[in-house]
Amino acid sequence: MNWRIYQQHKKKLGEVNVFWTRSNALFSRGIRKATQSTVSHIGFLIKEHGRVMSFEVVEGKGCVQIPASNRFRVNEEILTLPLKINKDKLLKSIYKDIGKIEYNMFGALVSLFVRTKNAKRFCSEWVAEKLGLKLSHLNRGITPADILTALSDEE
Repeated sequence: MNWRIYQQHKKKLGEVNVFWTRSNALFSRGIRKATQSTVSHIGFLIKEHGRVMSFEVVEGKGCVQIPASNRFRVNEEILTLPLKINKDKLLKSIYKDIGKIEYNMFGALVSLFVRTKNAKRFCSEWVAEKLGLKLSHLNRGITPADILTALSDEE
């Protein structure tokens, strides 16, 4: 996997993909520093009705669906990984969350140090739940880097 801008990934995307981002925003830099990782956010890119859609959990909006061409800034680099997963089952699960799952920034920060139980979600916790990843061996919350490692190990 290589860091590239979205337009460079678009032609190589599978039907269902996980994406990771990083930015120079304070929160992103803080997550990367605390997790000693190159990634700070995670979501899905799914081909649907001829378009690539981004599905993710974000601060202030919760679970959202955005056309990928509108989601990524021109020079924003992302990593992508195609998944062999039932697209219809995943989409059904995701659509149940749109507008209903709240993002928990404070919980994301606290979870870097301890595992929390909260009805609100943050990006990596939500993606792990959707993928059915069991990362119970962690004594803290799930980070985007944990999912990157888990999925890379499966390849």
